[in-house]
Amino acid sequence: MARKKLANPSGPDKRERRQQAQRARRQQKKTEQLKRRLKIIGVLLAVVLVGVGGVLLFSGQAKLYPPTSPAGHIETWPAQRISTVPIPLPVQAHIIEHIPGGTPGVLLEYNCTRFKCKSDLVAKLTTIAERYSYVYLAPYPQMGAKIALAARNRRLVLNQYDEAKIIAFLTP
Repeated sequence: MARKKLANPSGPDKRERRQQAQRARRQQKKTEQLKRRLKIIGVLLAVVLVGVGGVLLFSGQAKLYPPTSPAGHIETWPAQRISTVPIPLPVQAHIIEHIPGGTPGVLLEYNCTRFKCKSDLVAKLTTIAERYSYVYLAPYPQMGAKIALAARNRRLVLNQYDEAKIIAFLTP
């Protein structure tokens, strides 16, 4: 006849207490592992968010301007000196190196996409560009200023039209 274990009115016996302690330790270990994993995930997530936030923040603030060096140029020029479409950067760099005829060119570019321009700005810039055979005028929608002039190793950035400064830059 099998012996029936009688319930111990005073509580669990030694073996049961040991098993309960083991279960409690396993549960505590799982809880600690989960906390550790969540901490690691939190740190990684924070790093990613800071990285992405930094890229978004600083990419929005990065200022692009016309080149002042012929580095990265290609051997071609725009179809016309006064253009209503942007000039690709490698072509801009070639203008800085030289224009047809061999002398260095000057870029006169404007950005009325990101900046509010007066209705006559392009006409005023066109009038100036027409006076100088080495000046190329074009929009530059990614530029970090309303107006910029660039020549080899020189640049003038303007956030408003200033004819005197533009002429001074063009006539060294």
